[in-house]
Amino acid sequence: MNRIGIISALLMLMLAFVMTGTAAATNEVYFNPQSSSAEYGDTVDVQLRVAATAFRSGEMEFTYNPSCCDVIGFVGNTGDFASVGWDSSTVGRERMTFYAASGDLTGDYLIGTLTIRCENQDVCTTDLVFDEGVSKLFDSSSELSAIWEDGTFSCTA
Repeated sequence: MNRIGIISALLMLMLAFVMTGTAAATNEVYFNPQSSSAEYGDTVDVQLRVAATAFRSGEMEFTYNPSCCDVIGFVGNTGDFASVGWDSSTVGRERMTFYAASGDLTGDYLIGTLTIRCENQDVCTTDLVFDEGVSKLFDSSSELSAIWEDGTFSCTA
């Protein structure tokens, strides 16, 4: 390929890149597993995770039906986050906060692990619903857009 051909090919590549733009990063906060279950009186551990680009901190609240289950424990990931908080003072509502130990993070990180107990002798299912009006993800200076993936918990017979 001659010099003009190489220059033409490079210009075409640059034009294609500009026309298509760059893909926006998807920031997501989710339960892992998304759906979980336990028998009456038993517990299951569910991870609370964040997969994001250049984030530093977050705050979130989620609700559930307390006649079906109860969140009886939360262990924060203090290895990646200098501060991880949990407020369980409102029945059927959990609040978590987290702040990165050093600078902005990119990737998939464990925020912490929830312990959920089945509270109902009958079969029941409840959604674990993020309150998107209160739940927020931040970089070092502003709020980031994020997808908040709700989960489910079931008490089995």
